Amino acid sequence: NSGEIMKSADAREKQDVKALLSYLLEPLEVVSNSGEITKAFVCGNTRVYFRAGALEHLESERLTAYDRFATKIQSRVRRNKAVQEYRVLAKNPPPKQIRRRDGLIGSIFINMMPFLPIPFLIMRQVVSFPLWIIGHPFRRRRS
Repeated sequence: NSGEIMKSADAREKQDVKALLSYLLEPLEVVSNSGEITKAFVCGNTRVYFRAGALEHLESERLTAYDRFATKIQSRVRRNKAVQEYRVLAKNPPPKQIRRRDGLIGSIFINMMPFLPIPFLIMRQVVSFPLWIIGHPFRRRRS
């Protein structure tokens, strides 16, 4: 009884190996003129024999799969790192002098005398100043 179970398990395992190798080595199958399909492998009792180029094909497929896995891992690591950096910046924003990117003159006014840009912004509604002088009002961050 246990001998029959072992034989059926071995036969099932052999069928699984044949199915897997047939799927993986399908591009290397050769169809003859008479319509017979020559597979790229032969299963013996204890070994699997590969025809020329089959093992190299399996190795290249394995390397391709490793490349895909490595790319997925790298992208997830980069994402997690970016999220961590964002959370740190959200908790501790940089100083005001670094955050201001409104324009050269506007940032100098803010750093020297914070009350000076207000008249310029009011005048900007009447007279059109170039953006590099006072900066764009909609880009300002609120503290």
